[in-house]
Amino acid sequence: MDLNHVRLDMHTRLIPIVGFPMDHSSASYVYNYLFQCYEINAVMWPYEIQPEQLAAFLRACDLMHIDRFTLTMPLKTPIIPLLDEVDACSRLFKSVNVVKKVDGRYVGSGFDGKGCMGALQDAGISVAGKRALILGAGSISGIIGYELARLGAGRLSIANRTFEKAYHIAQTLKNHTGICACACTNGVDQLSREAEQADLVIQCSALGMYGFGADYDDLSFLQALPKHVPVMEAIVNPPRTRFLSEAERLGHPIVMGMDMLVSQMQEIFDFWFGIRINEQERSACRRILMQHFGY
Repeated sequence: MDLNHVRLDMHTRLIPIVGFPMDHSSASYVYNYLFQCYEINAVMWPYEIQPEQLAAFLRACDLMHIDRFTLTMPLKTPIIPLLDEVDACSRLFKSVNVVKKVDGRYVGSGFDGKGCMGALQDAGISVAGKRALILGAGSISGIIGYELARLGAGRLSIANRTFEKAYHIAQTLKNHTGICACACTNGVDQLSREAEQADLVIQCSALGMYGFGADYDDLSFLQALPKHVPVMEAIVNPPRTRFLSEAERLGHPIVMGMDMLVSQMQEIFDFWFGIRINEQERSACRRILMQHFGY
């Protein structure tokens, strides 16, 4: 990793990315590249901490004048009670992945939804009036659903192995955004019925993720999708999951999780530094990630 931009002086910003485990983390490679591009004297590195260590971590941030950091699982939810300010959507779905210190106060926000919408927009896909099928019912599903509602999606269906989790997210979205949202299980027959009516599919579960140990048993429901319906994957590693490859084989436009990650980084850079990453650097970020994963 090239860190020639780091001067290692009293003005060097230390920006950790924290979670557990972190041996799979790839974000620091891209952030350090961007710091160099925009001549920001900062360095990001991954660090493993457990949820019960978060309070001590914030005290360490105070001591070491660390005023920005990112979080991944399983810290996105337990960080919230320790912050001074959290935006409404992130608090609602209990998911914060970026923090900065403003006037001595820790301010947190979740950028998964904004990254998802940015990747769709970059692919020329409008969500206004669309009937979206979201697969999975984790916190990222709620945040993405919230952004879909904010941008005028017409209807949401949330499918999950555990119906209660999907129902809770659907009801929360209905109550707080007014969108028509419903829940269902992820059995093949049910998914096929939902796919027949979908204008957009977003895969938000961990199924197929590197190291997760589980994948979809049956992807035949994708055959029920109308032709040319876009299909998006939130998983970054591998860049092309079996789900995404099957959708592409069937002729659907696809959006990779890597595109969502790069779009999310653009939003985070704006949040942290007021900088919008240009298209040339975003393309370079994609190449760095692909190389990191061995593609």
